[in-house]
Amino acid sequence: MSSKEKLLLLTNFLIYGFVAIFSYSYVDLNLTLSQNPVALSFISKMQQLAYYNRPLATTIFSLFLVTSFSFFILNLFLFYKNKIGSTYLKFAAVLNALILIFAYPFLSYDIFNYMFDAKIITTYHQNPYLHKALDYPQDEWLRFMRWTHRYSPYGPIWLVASVVPSALGFGKFILTLFVFKLFIGAFHLINALLIYKTLQKINPKFSNFGTAFYALNPLFLIEGVANSHNDVVLAFFMLLSIYFVASNKKMKAISVMIIGA
Repeated sequence: MSSKEKLLLLTNFLIYGFVAIFSYSYVDLNLTLSQNPVALSFISKMQQLAYYNRPLATTIFSLFLVTSFSFFILNLFLFYKNKIGSTYLKFAAVLNALILIFAYPFLSYDIFNYMFDAKIITTYHQNPYLHKALDYPQDEWLRFMRWTHRYSPYGPIWLVASVVPSALGFGKFILTLFVFKLFIGAFHLINALLIYKTLQKINPKFSNFGTAFYALNPLFLIEGVANSHNDVVLAFFMLLSIYFVASNKKMKAISVMIIGA
């Protein structure tokens, strides 16, 4: 990588490293992530910011949004002008995803519902379409969950897929949380790869720019990786179908219409 790309990579690390730390300001007050005194002290101080000094927390997050999107636009401009290349793109995409996998899902509680729906299958051996979280009032996870009264609203493919990270979490909340985040974060990177491979078949000159528009986009990084929405997994199947269309020479014209030349 060039010195410019190394500087950009360092900036990625600083921006998303900051938001990963900031995310722990929003750890639910009913949730204890660790019994370690150092971790408890750190999270407690961060919670003081988010829960008891909201104007400052809002200002900090607003500055992050302005900074991250400005940096994203700069990246797109440099890719458009071919000032940076695919090596930087690969390192930046992986680095940002890895950092945000370890961030707390601070803007959404959805991942906790994914975890409990899967737990109904793997631990309670019941159907989450027929049983809800409130059916297990003794479960400690209910203290910090939202929407405990609803049955699973997600399709069977997601429920089957979610069994994998749930089983690998061995019933431990922290382990299950980060296995789920790793699982969804991996799909984010696979999606980026599919976009790159598809664009290589349709318009190679556009592949870095088009992939960066997804892989380095703060919206997808925060909502897709940090907050770990299962839309990332759904997007995989859509992108995979487009990739197969683009791989078929007879269907290439259709793929160009879908993605754009």
